[in-house]
Amino acid sequence: MGRLTGNILKRGVYATATTAFASGAAPKSINGKTVFPDFIEGGTLMAHVSVNARTNTTTIAAVWEVSKDNSTFIPARGWNNPASVVLVTGTGSDVALEVCLDAPGSVYAWPYARCRLVTGTGTADGTNDKGSVDYYYREVE
Repeated sequence: MGRLTGNILKRGVYATATTAFASGAAPKSINGKTVFPDFIEGGTLMAHVSVNARTNTTTIAAVWEVSKDNSTFIPARGWNNPASVVLVTGTGSDVALEVCLDAPGSVYAWPYARCRLVTGTGTADGTNDKGSVDYYYREVE
């Protein structure tokens, strides 16, 4: 782990614009941009996630993923292998949530990481079911 470079905080970086999930049956996804854990102080990485579900029964969850080649990503989970928890479920009206989600400790052992938004049930409408991801962390030398 590197040394803090003057307490440099990175806020709202590697942002994905608010994007609608492609229309169709689950699973559909929106990939957050890739971050590089080698340059992040351990234990400080979090994803700032904004999601909106309108379509009835459509669920949206967030999943941390890691990669050794920035091409093939696999889920990164905590020590007890917890399942991803649904953030919102569409009701026919907008259901919005803005939340910060800590990265599991396993991401710091990989060269690439990202937060991915995934629909779990229902059918996304291609317009009102949407999300965005950006990151907050302390940078190291």
